[in-house]
Amino acid sequence: MSDLSRPYRTLIDLFLKGKLSAEEFCEQYFAMMKQDDKTHEEHVGWILDELCGDADAFTRNAALVAEKPNLFINEEELRRKAELAAARLADAAQS
Repeated sequence: MSDLSRPYRTLIDLFLKGKLSAEEFCEQYFAMMKQDDKTHEEHVGWILDELCGDADAFTRNAALVAEKPNLFINEEELRRKAELAAARLADAAQS
């Protein structure tokens, strides 16, 4: 099976290692998703879509996160979500 999630895992890894800021990660992730015309296995697609939603919810505005925690997340939470997505994508790539 071809590992279509590798570019996403590489981007997530760069973010988790601190080589990309949260803003850079989100911008590049959105661009990657927008240009992606590949058909991913359903569970991989769900993982990628979920992280896209998490990236969209990211803000540095702490007051906004505190006011609407069900809609917005901070960088710490984005990193946690990215770690989870990376692990799930790695597992999917091995199966």
